[in-house]
Amino acid sequence: MLLALVAAGIGGWGMWLYETQHHAHADGWSVAYHTLQLFILHAPHLEHPANWQVHVGRWLSAIVVFWALISAFYGLFRSEFRLFWTRIQGGHVIICGLGRLGQQLATEFRRAGKRVVVIEAHADTIKALRANVAAINGDASNAQRLRFAGIRRARQLIAVCDDVQTNIAIATMAGEVLRRSSSRGFMRGNLECWLFVPDAELRQLLKRDKLFPHTNQRFRVNVRGLDLFSLAARQVLTGHPLDYQPINATSSKSVRFVIVGFGPMGQRLALQAAQVGHYANRIKTKITVLEPAGSPRVASFLQRHPQIGTVTELSTREFSVASATAVSLILESCGSEPDEMLTVALCWDSIDGGAINETQLIRQLEREDSTNLKLALGLNQLPECRNLRTLLFQTRRSGFANLFPAGGSTSSIGSNVFPFGSIEETCSLE
Repeated sequence: MLLALVAAGIGGWGMWLYETQHHAHADGWSVAYHTLQLFILHAPHLEHPANWQVHVGRWLSAIVVFWALISAFYGLFRSEFRLFWTRIQGGHVIICGLGRLGQQLATEFRRAGKRVVVIEAHADTIKALRANVAAINGDASNAQRLRFAGIRRARQLIAVCDDVQTNIAIATMAGEVLRRSSSRGFMRGNLECWLFVPDAELRQLLKRDKLFPHTNQRFRVNVRGLDLFSLAARQVLTGHPLDYQPINATSSKSVRFVIVGFGPMGQRLALQAAQVGHYANRIKTKITVLEPAGSPRVASFLQRHPQIGTVTELSTREFSVASATAVSLILESCGSEPDEMLTVALCWDSIDGGAINETQLIRQLEREDSTNLKLALGLNQLPECRNLRTLLFQTRRSGFANLFPAGGSTSSIGSNVFPFGSIEETCSLE
């Protein structure tokens, strides 16, 4: 814009000088019109030699026009240009699937300076992606799409589609494409395919040697499980341990962990607390679960982990988030023993089991972010809870969690409320 103004200013100045020099008087309208003609690369025919201002105006106008055309062309075909250069350079990362996990990984790899190509079946999802990546619309398990993404020169292939069968098909087809290609030399190194399978039992079966065809020294499949809830539980209890005061062999101190809501997040927190809660005085961790009456989730959890009672004291209490006394019920569940180190985790959810993949599950949990926030604010309104250590489950860092800056506090929110579990934290490259 600035260059265009300079070109118009110098060109108009030159036209004005030309008119006053070779005509009786200068016509302002003609000068303005002739100046505009510079930007369509069609300057007026001048009978006499042009001054230097006119020449400079002409060249600057031409530069402005060509720059605008190049910018517009690049804007229209930006993704194609990125894909072209990425394929030539090689060593890039191909991400198949742009669900919540795929989008976050694409953003993380770009922040790390990696070149990224994404393949997604839904065009609307590609348009919503804000990361600076090359995008291909289509079926990621299609051999032609994988070739178009430059799989022969890629360093890494990540299959994170919502459908597990599609991820398996991608890994299989990648091996087939590389088997038929002779252009991937040893200088390119190995192509590692990360295959994300949330089902632990199926994941173990897929890890069997030579189950995937065409794997060799230059192509291997790494079957991985990314349980976002387990990652979040490990992160938060590492950063905010339940035994926040030292417990020695003769200490009478104990740990009480109150978990509000026993969905996927609450269950992972209980399991992580049981795994790390071994203290020198041999006093078991006391876990109190708040769940609605008739909920089968506690019984199902105990059936899957029958030995958890050997290392914890697990108890349950009926709880309804819609109750007017919900905050009081949480407070009553905290116990009143003076030597107890108390932590409350707010991870309420009302999942009905309708989610068929991880993306849908996260979207359902997002609806409960406000519920958990209201519980946290309700507890902070009670004078006796101002210093209560509270772990607040939030699915997004760029949301309610911004109310709780690290190490900060406000007049309504104490400094002992710690948000955790956001996809930005659990899906970082680390």
